[in-house]
Amino acid sequence: MKFLKENAVEIVVILLAVIVLGLVQYNESQNPKPETPDLQTQIQSAQ
Repeated sequence: MKFLKENAVEIVVILLAVIVLGLVQYNESQNPKPETPDLQTQIQSAQ
């Protein structure tokens, strides 16, 4: 039972992380931040 409990905790943590990352990426795609193009231009100018 202890092994199952530990695995369940890890699975829940991983699922939460995946959901949070998905929400962040979805929000960024829906509402692009103004600093994103600036970062891309800085990277391009550095190269």
